[in-house]
Amino acid sequence: MEFQDLFISAELAKYKGEVPEQIDLLEKVIKRQKDSDAAYNELSRAYRSLANYEMAEKHALKAHSLAPQNEWYLLNLADIYSKRDNFNKAIEGYNKLIKINPRNPAIYHQLALIQTKSGKGAAAAQTLEALQDQNGLDEETSRRIFDIYREMGNEEAAIQTLNKLIAKRPENTRLMNNLATYLMQTGRQKEAQKVYGDILKINPIDPAASLAMAKKGTGNTLTGTAEELSALTPLMENMNIGLDNKIKELMPYISTMKRSGAATESLDNLSLRLSELYPGEAKVHALRGDVLFYQGKFEDSKTNFEKAIKIDDRNFALWNQYMLNLWELSDTKSLLSVSEEAMDLYPNKVTALLYHALALHQSKDGKASDIATEAAFIAGANTALQQRVKLVQLWISGSSDKSALSKIKADEISEPLYLDLAADLYASVDKSKSITLWKAAVKRGANPDRINKKIDLQ
Repeated sequence: MEFQDLFISAELAKYKGEVPEQIDLLEKVIKRQKDSDAAYNELSRAYRSLANYEMAEKHALKAHSLAPQNEWYLLNLADIYSKRDNFNKAIEGYNKLIKINPRNPAIYHQLALIQTKSGKGAAAAQTLEALQDQNGLDEETSRRIFDIYREMGNEEAAIQTLNKLIAKRPENTRLMNNLATYLMQTGRQKEAQKVYGDILKINPIDPAASLAMAKKGTGNTLTGTAEELSALTPLMENMNIGLDNKIKELMPYISTMKRSGAATESLDNLSLRLSELYPGEAKVHALRGDVLFYQGKFEDSKTNFEKAIKIDDRNFALWNQYMLNLWELSDTKSLLSVSEEAMDLYPNKVTALLYHALALHQSKDGKASDIATEAAFIAGANTALQQRVKLVQLWISGSSDKSALSKIKADEISEPLYLDLAADLYASVDKSKSITLWKAAVKRGANPDRINKKIDLQ
C-alpha cells in the first residue's frame, strides 16, 4: 500500500507540473521495489521533460530491460536516442518496435525520418515501402517515398512511386498532373506530354494539361523570335487555360521586347487578341498598354491604361504606368488630374505625389514645391525614394548645382522618368553625361521623339 501511495503521489505531482517532487517520489518507489519497470519508465519521462536526456536514457534502458516487449518503453527509449542524435541505436529501437507492432504506420514514418536525418535515404524509402506492403498504398506515404527518391536524384524510382499511386487511382488527374510536372522538371518532355494527353482524355478542360499541350513544340528556351511567339497563339485562344497562365507565358517576352520587329509585331497581335477575348479584365488591358508603351505607341497605350483603371482602380502599379505614359505624351493637363486622383486613392504613395508636383510645376503652379516636400516627408528614411524626391525637387527649382547633383547616384537610376529628369539637370553642367542619361531613358521606354528634341538642342 505504501508503494501504491508513493506511485499515486508521483503521478499527482506530474500532473501538477512539480517534476522535482515527482522524481523524488519515484526514486523512493524504486528503493522499495527495484524491479518496477513502470517507475523507471516514468522516471525517464520526468527527466525528458527537463531535457536531461542522459538520465532519461539511463532509466529508459532499465525499464526496457525489465519489460523488453513493452512497446511504450521501447518507443520512449528509441525517441531518446533520436533526441541525442544516436541514430544507429534509434534505428535499432524502431526496427524492434516494427517487429512488435508491424501494422503501426507511425513507427515506420518515424523510423524513415530518422534514417533520412542520418543520411540513409535508400533505407528510409525501403522502410516506407515495407509499410505499404503491409498496409497498402496511401498518398501520404507515397509522397514521402517520392520526396526521398527525388532528393536522392533517383528519377526512375521517384517516377515509379508516382505511377504506382496512379495505378491505384487511375481517374485522379491531380496525381497525374504531379507526375507530369515532375517529368517536365527532369527534362522528360515527351513522357510528360503523354501524361497530359491522358489527363485530357479524362478531363478535356483540365487547365494544367491544356496549357502544357498548347505549349507543345514551343520549346523551353526563350529566343524571342516571331515564330516562337506565333506558336503561343493556340495557347491564347484556348479558353480552358486560365488568363493568369496566359499572361505568365507572355511576361518574359515583354520584359525583353524591342520597339519594332517581327517578334514585337507578334507580341502586339497576341496582346490584342487577349484584350478581345477578355474585354472585362483589367489585367489584359494593362498588358496591352505595356506592349504598346514599349513600342512607343503612347496614345494607344494611354487608351488601354484608361480602360484598365476604369475596370480596376486598386492597382497602384497600373496608376504608376499610366502617369508615366502621360508624362511621355507631355499631357500635363491629364497628368495633373490623374495624379491628383491617384493621390486621393493612395495618399502614402510617394510616386503619386511626385508626378503631381511635376504636373503642377509644368502648369506654373507654385504649390509644386510643397507637394514635393510632402513626398519627402512620406519617403522617410527610404534612400531610394529620397533620391527620387531630391531629383524632382532639383528639377522643380531648376538647380544645376554640381554639389547637389553629385549626391544623386544617376548611374543607379533605372526608371525612364528619373533618367529624364537627371539628364535635364546635367544639361547645363555636363552635356556628355546628359546625353548618356537621355539615351538610357529612351532604352527604358521614354518617348524618343520628345527626348531627341532635347538632345538636338545640345
